Amino acid sequence: MYDWSNGDREGENISQLGGFALPFLVVGCVLLLDGLIICLVLPSLDSDRKTTRKEPNLMSILRVPSVALVSYCTTAAAMSAGFLSATLEPHLRQFQLSPVTTGLMFVLSGTMYAVSAPLIGQLCDRNVHPKKLIALGGLATITCYFLVGPFPFIPVETKLWTCALGLIIHGLGFACILVPCFIEGIRSAISHDFPDDISTYGLVSGLWASFFALGAFVGPSMAGFLFDLVGFRQATLFVIVAHVIVVVAVTMFVCLERPSGPVVSPIRLTESEEERESLVNSNSRSRDPIPIIAPHRRSITVGYGSLPIIEPYHRSRISSITVL
Repeated sequence: MYDWSNGDREGENISQLGGFALPFLVVGCVLLLDGLIICLVLPSLDSDRKTTRKEPNLMSILRVPSVALVSYCTTAAAMSAGFLSATLEPHLRQFQLSPVTTGLMFVLSGTMYAVSAPLIGQLCDRNVHPKKLIALGGLATITCYFLVGPFPFIPVETKLWTCALGLIIHGLGFACILVPCFIEGIRSAISHDFPDDISTYGLVSGLWASFFALGAFVGPSMAGFLFDLVGFRQATLFVIVAHVIVVVAVTMFVCLERPSGPVVSPIRLTESEEERESLVNSNSRSRDPIPIIAPHRRSITVGYGSLPIIEPYHRSRISSITVL
């Protein structure tokens, strides 16, 4: 987001140094370097590995409800950023700002995204539900357009400070949607029996990038059309409605989804009366008491929780295991 919102200004600066072709040459070299680093760093897939899980493909992963939801949320977030990139400068002309001040207004959202995105990622790593952050991001984006427009049905004049505040809030909301969408997409795919390896990560990453590109295309296209048709304030309803759908859909998912992972029933260990008496008698005849072997507990991670595993007792100590 930071590079996207500042790419046009950086390209202009580079073109002034070396002409029109230099920005394209620089970007091409950077992309080639990225490809080389990816080939050297990413591990190779083990094609001979045998697994009973699903082989990831585009249609199968889109059938996962949460993945389809976060794909739409990613598209909506990209539409909001594309809308501002196409219409913010004409909207700010009424303030007669200098080119430097106008450029600073564009930087506000991207800078806030660059600062807040790592923090949002840490919150997701600390077991904060990604869908809750997505809903928060949708509300923040709606608030942004209420301030930047402002909202068409509110009789308030457009002010520069409200535009600046709205753009800062937009950067925060953008991070709250994009980062959790990627994390939730991977978690949802794995919880629906897709392999927890680089093949699933790559598929989710490509899906995320595709829907982001879709929003980056739809946003500016609709923004230019609606800006010429009804003006900036009324055109913001397009993005506001899209994010109202995000908030409502994500809230419904959070309220209705079931906790992932199997529920483990408690077990009760019983002993027969005869074996208990034999143990007592053998202990009374022996100087050294026979130790009672306690169960050894381990756990494995399943979904969002841990499933305890109780290894079996010694056969001479336990006669039966009754499952409640």
